[in-house]
Amino acid sequence: MEHTFLTEIVDGCTHVFEETSFLEIHRYKNSQNDLIREGKLERDDFDAFQAIQGQFRTSCNPEGAEGVQKIASLRLIVQADVKHPEAFAPDTLQIFICHHALLR
Repeated sequence: MEHTFLTEIVDGCTHVFEETSFLEIHRYKNSQNDLIREGKLERDDFDAFQAIQGQFRTSCNPEGAEGVQKIASLRLIVQADVKHPEAFAPDTLQIFICHHALLR
């Protein structure tokens, strides 16, 4: 039922594509291990980013970091260079985000 409702809403929206990137900030007790990382987020990497798998796992768990204590982390999905004038207009969805919402 919910999937049908979501599909109807999505079908009624305008779809635009925007480049998507990520930002990760990890703070550790020993500040020498602190990490700030950003980059382009490809469609195929979206699920790995959310689940902290693949290339995103090492940024959250530094290799050989036995005894390293994490203080805080911030992980964001960012659309910084929006080019389409209607990207954030009502009833408009970015195709990148919409694609993943419907797979669930």
